[in-house]
Amino acid sequence: MEKRISHELPSDFFQKNLTRALQQDQVSIEPYTEYYVVQLLTTEVVGSHSHDETLGEVFAHALRARPGERIRLLRRVGDCALVVGGLWWERSFRPRRPPHIEYYTQLGSMAYRTIGGAPFDEMASKFQSIASALARMSTDTRLVTSNDLFRLYILWSQTHHEFAARALAQRGLIPPQGA
Repeated sequence: MEKRISHELPSDFFQKNLTRALQQDQVSIEPYTEYYVVQLLTTEVVGSHSHDETLGEVFAHALRARPGERIRLLRRVGDCALVVGGLWWERSFRPRRPPHIEYYTQLGSMAYRTIGGAPFDEMASKFQSIASALARMSTDTRLVTSNDLFRLYILWSQTHHEFAARALAQRGLIPPQGA
């Protein structure tokens, strides 16, 4: 399969693909929330940061921090949880154990809810839907080889996650009914 080089800016790429994924999943979010997620994804591409603490430890630290530091730490928790929650299936391809998605969903949603206001209230209430749209976006743009599809099928067979079944079905690999 031939790979094409894209000359599009990361923010344009993420905007286009996130909008399409949200529409396909029938998820409606406010423009400022979509903008926040696009900027988050663009930042993750430009330079990921490493963390010495777990997200749970950062969350606990945030609750004891001064107000300005609290918001920064809570955003870090929510943002990291959203990215992991949306891209967890890719991490599952690696030899290590996949993360506990329910934990990341609850922690990220709670972090955004604690911050409050726009866009965080909406991100808290629609956390799972936004993470699922990220998963859709990722599978739609990254599954290009038969090896990728095979690994996704293995992942689906272990988790029975809806997005994996949809991604396989779109590519003509229909998971067994009732599984």
